[in-house]
Amino acid sequence: MDYGEGRIEAFSDSGRYALCVDESDEAFEAAIYDTVTKKRQTIESLQGTTFGNAAFIGDGAVFIRTQTDYEHRWETMVQLPSMQCIMVEDDRLSEISTYTAFLSGSSECAYVGETSDTLLSINAQGQVQAISTELVDEYGYTKLDRTLQNISTVSLSPSGQSVFASIKDTETSEIQAQVLHFEHDLTTTVLAISPEDMESLSIVSVCWMSEDTVALLLSNRTVRAFSAVTGEEMYRFIIDDVFPAVIGVVAVDADHMAMLCCDQMLYEMDQNGYTGRAVKLEQEENAFDKEIRGATGANSSYLSSYKTSRDNELYIVWGSSDKTAWIVDLQDWKIRYRIEHYIQALPDGDRVLIDDYSAGVIGWFPVYSTKQLVDKATAYLSSFS
Repeated sequence: MDYGEGRIEAFSDSGRYALCVDESDEAFEAAIYDTVTKKRQTIESLQGTTFGNAAFIGDGAVFIRTQTDYEHRWETMVQLPSMQCIMVEDDRLSEISTYTAFLSGSSECAYVGETSDTLLSINAQGQVQAISTELVDEYGYTKLDRTLQNISTVSLSPSGQSVFASIKDTETSEIQAQVLHFEHDLTTTVLAISPEDMESLSIVSVCWMSEDTVALLLSNRTVRAFSAVTGEEMYRFIIDDVFPAVIGVVAVDADHMAMLCCDQMLYEMDQNGYTGRAVKLEQEENAFDKEIRGATGANSSYLSSYKTSRDNELYIVWGSSDKTAWIVDLQDWKIRYRIEHYIQALPDGDRVLIDDYSAGVIGWFPVYSTKQLVDKATAYLSSFS
């Protein structure tokens, strides 16, 4: 894939558009590369000399943050395919670091980040939306005398229309687990976990089982699942001590999750706990900073899962920048492929993007199903007859 100079910083979910950034002492350039038309277009009006972060909003736009120094930052929404640039001006964005990781889980908006008491998102038109967080009582009424909160452990739902957040009152230290809904009149759902539990325990990882169910892996080795709609607890299970240190959990489907431990084993779990199925995530030698063995819950952000439209297939992804992906056959709970230097897979699962920067190789590579491999082998052997 010849996308020109620079490095790829972000891809749209469909894999059509890539944001390419070329930084040097003399110049800064960003461009959009269209993988369908094979054309590269420079973003002419982009200001700044340093790239901060970016998030695609479907295939319709990309939000880019740049800066020149600590005093001057710019936020730009680039609409696609027209390349029209909209300068986003909102004082609330200045409270968020230029390098804060963005989350894009929707074709309508991207989650930008949080200030001390507000969650922010932005739509393709460059409009910043906010949810002011408030502690509420058991009847759903705002505790008016408690207005100063700290926000942490933020996790976006699969569609991007809801977000989990841990809200702490800075005056009383009371903590609530909440799901905040960008739609439905910006309503708030308080999860049925007591402030005492929230205070004594820490959240290791957040796992969205579906748009309506969110599960929390807690520091006491308990997994508790809640309705994101009503807040009620749906089930819980304790992770037995026979398992080593747990790194994190990710969704497999609405009823199952995968638990990764420091022994490199991926365990299948359901609402009753361990199902009895496990598989080892083999790594290349000298994995160094992305080694799974010896990792802890502090590295849970390295772990994610991605479901394509292919049945019985799940991508388990590990790493911060240089990532590895394993394709898990869900029917047999076995590894089909290990993919180094993984960036992303297409929604249909037919191709995967790999960027081996050290080897100078980047491109889309086919991912064959077992049937496709058999068919190709049959066709190859038939060519000799």
